[in-house]
Amino acid sequence: MSSADLDPIANPQAWDSFTIQGVRSPGLIPLGGFDPGARVWKWDKKVGKGAQGGTSTYTGRPPAEGIKVKLHFWTSAHFLEWSFFLPLLKYDPTKKTAAAVSIYYPSLTDIDVRAVVVEKITPPKALAQSGLYEVELEFSEFSPVVSGNGTATPKTAKDAVDETDNPFAKFANSAAAQKVRERINTLTNVLNKVTKP
Repeated sequence: MSSADLDPIANPQAWDSFTIQGVRSPGLIPLGGFDPGARVWKWDKKVGKGAQGGTSTYTGRPPAEGIKVKLHFWTSAHFLEWSFFLPLLKYDPTKKTAAAVSIYYPSLTDIDVRAVVVEKITPPKALAQSGLYEVELEFSEFSPVVSGNGTATPKTAKDAVDETDNPFAKFANSAAAQKVRERINTLTNVLNKVTKP
């Protein structure tokens, strides 16, 4: 499910943890504690001498990097869960082949990251006078090379989207959407009356 399916406003609990190999992370991801990195598409840009415009040739999509996570622990149960979760993140190349792990977090699905390799794990450290302990993790995407030549140079731009084919535009103009807007306005007015001094 993407961030649109589990948006953090309506589903904040879905953003409190992530999963590795289907196992939920212990503790809690603090607000702003999950940086999904970025998806980059590489383009070779060429501009002709004395010409207006240029061409862009798609040259590839490298693995996403800079995926950083902070976890906060504040109970003994969190540390116990961490002791079971931590082995999923470690590998010993002398005992087994290094392997990527599956990962799930709503914002990662937006950039199609489904598997990662672990780059960094910090041990739990106390946050000053808060009673919290913090662990930091860093990942990069595992994305094996797909054979074949994927380079391409666009010749034209896509036409603008026809709003009549856009399901969101259809809903926005529907009677159901109007009822939702009216209900939101009613609730906002009630909230404003309650919160006024």
